Amino acid sequence: MRELDEWNMFSAPVCEAFPEVADDYKAVVSNPMDLRTIEEERLPTYGIIAELQDDLILTFKNCCVFNGEGSEYYGYAVTIWHNLNDVFKEACEEEGVVLPPRFT
Repeated sequence: MRELDEWNMFSAPVCEAFPEVADDYKAVVSNPMDLRTIEEERLPTYGIIAELQDDLILTFKNCCVFNGEGSEYYGYAVTIWHNLNDVFKEACEEEGVVLPPRFT
């Protein structure tokens, strides 16, 4: 996911990375998420892969909600969001996990 985030928008908590928008962000986004939080805090707690997927989706959804549909950030987040399935498919292939035919 970090490779897809060429702008490094999702690498750290928004309020830390972009302090100038922190108050506005907190007023709009009730459950912030970012890649560092996922890696450092959440990964050890996941019981199933869907929890990781949910947090990744939340990361990109928060960006869309905060920035609005017309913004370049919205489009950037949606582009990465649409690549999630490919990222998970590639990771499964690398690990030798056999996916059901409907996923290939």
